[in-house]
Amino acid sequence: MKVFRDENGQMLVFTALTMTVLLGFLALATDVGTLFRARRQLQIAADAGATAAAMDLMYGNTTTQATTDAKDATAADGAVDGTGGTVVTVNIKPQNGFHTSVGYAEVLITQPNPTFFLRLFGRNTMTIGTRAVAGSPGFATNCIFLMDPTDYDFKVQGSFKLNAPGCGVYVNSKNSQSVLSASGAGGGLTIDSPYVTTVGGGPSSLGGAPIFTYAAPESPPNLQSTGFGSSDCTSTPAPPYKNNTINAGGGVACFTGTNVDITGLTLQDGVFLFENGVQAGNTGGTTTVSDATIEVSGGSFTQNSNSLLNISAPQPSNKTCLTCVDDFCGLSGTCLNFNAVGLLVPSSNTTYNSTPCASSSPGNGAANGTLQVQFGSNNQLFDGYIVAPNADIYLQDNGGGTTYSGIYAACMFGKSSTVNIPSYNVEHPATTPLRTVALVE
Repeated sequence: MKVFRDENGQMLVFTALTMTVLLGFLALATDVGTLFRARRQLQIAADAGATAAAMDLMYGNTTTQATTDAKDATAADGAVDGTGGTVVTVNIKPQNGFHTSVGYAEVLITQPNPTFFLRLFGRNTMTIGTRAVAGSPGFATNCIFLMDPTDYDFKVQGSFKLNAPGCGVYVNSKNSQSVLSASGAGGGLTIDSPYVTTVGGGPSSLGGAPIFTYAAPESPPNLQSTGFGSSDCTSTPAPPYKNNTINAGGGVACFTGTNVDITGLTLQDGVFLFENGVQAGNTGGTTTVSDATIEVSGGSFTQNSNSLLNISAPQPSNKTCLTCVDDFCGLSGTCLNFNAVGLLVPSSNTTYNSTPCASSSPGNGAANGTLQVQFGSNNQLFDGYIVAPNADIYLQDNGGGTTYSGIYAACMFGKSSTVNIPSYNVEHPATTPLRTVALVE
């Protein structure tokens, strides 16, 4: 009995038992960490494969070629289909998830990985799996991007007509009424577009176009949304202008006056920066912007009734920039790519904010945020995008029919006007900046 009551050495026993448990947890942590690292490497391979396939699809290659290139890309990152139990599956179109339409590619990879301490329990290997989906959500898909995250982003009223048969409308707002037919919508309301997609809610259709609600969010379009500043100016033009023409020579022509009137002028080759507002059509007439961008960095943009403003946005092949390759440049050395941007109102312009987006019944003249680019009965042409990420685009034009290549804004209100939007991607397939691929899942 004395032997059984002896407590000498009991801590050694407890320590041995505790160390056994601790070593077991250490072994488990080692195996789990190794598997997590292997899965991370496998995810890199899946991302590369999906991106490669999506790029093939974007440039018109066959699904067979896309599948081959996807597996080549995964192999370059260590996931070789059929080797060591690795299985690479390429689905064009994806079989599951939010992006199951044409133009997206899905790559699934499974791979057995050896264990270390788990071998003691009969688990020599564990199979890990990963998935990636890539596509080009902007190319040949959307031409109107309304990116305010919370408000009434797409509003129509009266006999508004949107002719965009080749591209859709994307609405980023989570609002339950992100797509809204405001009071007074007339029987002539027509939206000729394959779809309106919104992150939030809305009616099932509008003006004949189907509306897909509660969709997955998408990134903003790949367009230049920030602008130059006064330190970037390469010239400061002043009248009189020879032949009513100003050529910026691939640089930045700056205007510091208040509400500078450009009516009747031709602006060529560069960025035309207006620091305190600009107006086109103050006395009627036609203003032409050729291979150039109007940037309204401060003040407001004004276009009077029945005037014409025709814009041809820059394209890389046309630029003659002084120091930047395929970009416009300023004296401070700043290089910005204004490809496809015809009219830019950067978010740094505090004259505009997205407050009017919060109103379910907007109207002409709403304070701070309404950017009116159509009024009267004109038939102007914008071969390029209106980029105003913090503004409410207001369109009203009784009797006219204005053509824009695309709109990127906080929100948009169409009232009794006709707007034609051909796809910029289709018109300029070789130079459009929206030919990009993104990992979406």
